[in-house]
Amino acid sequence: MVANLAKTAPANTTGAISKPQPQSAITAVKAQRSITEVQAAIAIAKQFPRDEGEAREKILNACARSSLAERGVYLYKRGESDVTGLTIHVAKEIARIWGNIEYGWTIVDEKIDSTTVETCARDLESNIRSYIEFTVSHRRVTKKGSYLVSDPRDLYEMVANMAARRMRACILGLIPNDIQDDAHEQCDRTMKDSVEITPKTIKALVSAFEELKVTKKQLEKRIQRKIESVQPGQVVQLRKIFNSMKEGMSDASSWFEEEAPTAAASAAIVTKGVAGLKGKLANIQSAKKEIEVDTEQALAEVEIEATGEVVTDETAENENYDDIPEFAEDEPT
Repeated sequence: MVANLAKTAPANTTGAISKPQPQSAITAVKAQRSITEVQAAIAIAKQFPRDEGEAREKILNACARSSLAERGVYLYKRGESDVTGLTIHVAKEIARIWGNIEYGWTIVDEKIDSTTVETCARDLESNIRSYIEFTVSHRRVTKKGSYLVSDPRDLYEMVANMAARRMRACILGLIPNDIQDDAHEQCDRTMKDSVEITPKTIKALVSAFEELKVTKKQLEKRIQRKIESVQPGQVVQLRKIFNSMKEGMSDASSWFEEEAPTAAASAAIVTKGVAGLKGKLANIQSAKKEIEVDTEQALAEVEIEATGEVVTDETAENENYDDIPEFAEDEPT
């Protein structure tokens, strides 16, 4: 068929070389394939609909596992109140058990200083699609200032972290609220029942927060007691805070007070400040000397321009004064 079409095609009489457009053809093929895949998935989902009662029981059983429950709930501050919810880990597990749900994220546009991303989730049974399009800035702001992230790995982690949070919202937008509430309560119960205050548990908790730049003293100030005497409920709350910080929904300053500098650190700061002042003073004195030298040179140049002669100390010493006539003393009359 292709050969026949090629034979009947008109000859190119303009002399211009016709350029094929493979990119457009590939794009069209991909779009058609995506449409076909979605249509097939919807058809299969309608043939095998979910059993919501059975799915609910499986979700609660999944949330009864301590490994999932410990990282299944986050907690962050919004004004004076605390906001809590399910993490992306539980959202993915709910979507898997609920069934007939597709989710993911894709990069729409990428620039030097930003990346535009779209996250979506689709319920194949009801054909409802939940999506969020947002832009991730490549500029990272720190206490010392801001800078553009250029490392590909850091950029991917930044975009993936932001996309995971939006994808969680898209998935949970398709799940009934009562199912989410039941999963949340089951995670809380599992964490409270599975907490064992052992040296290993305490060490793991402290080590996890140290990775997020939170010290043991800050933890103790938060719970108002030594970390060795922490209570199960406090461990549960600290794990929620850790999940929130890990997902980038809050930072350490929202939960923990900054440590006051020790006497040694304060002395080091003072010493550094004094040394800095001495250095600045030395720079000022050096600059002052340079200004004085420049001023003397400028005055000398002005004098030369005015007299037209250059007189130095060396020439003054070698100058012959014998030719200067002596004045005779006045003779008395």
